[in-house]
Amino acid sequence: MITASDKALNKLHEWLTQKYFETGIGFRLFTLRNEFCKPIYIIKLDRQHREDEVAELNGIRFLLDPASADEFTGYELTYLDEPDGGFLLMKNGGNDG
Repeated sequence: MITASDKALNKLHEWLTQKYFETGIGFRLFTLRNEFCKPIYIIKLDRQHREDEVAELNGIRFLLDPASADEFTGYELTYLDEPDGGFLLMKNGGNDG
């Protein structure tokens, strides 16, 4: 199996991010509603659309359609590095949005 130095991996990550960035691809955040009208938050790779609101944070592009952008106001995306972890949205500083 091949190995790679941290420096090489960081450079590959930088190149990959730049290629996605140049082609208008980013992480789309949006909501759907379940049968109880509770929001389900979704993140996926997608191309940028003309009407999207775009947030660029540390070289990562987040894409939000106008309706979803309002739903994410006042939240912070974080990641729980645990067996049952994953991405999690948390209220920003106790803000009500």
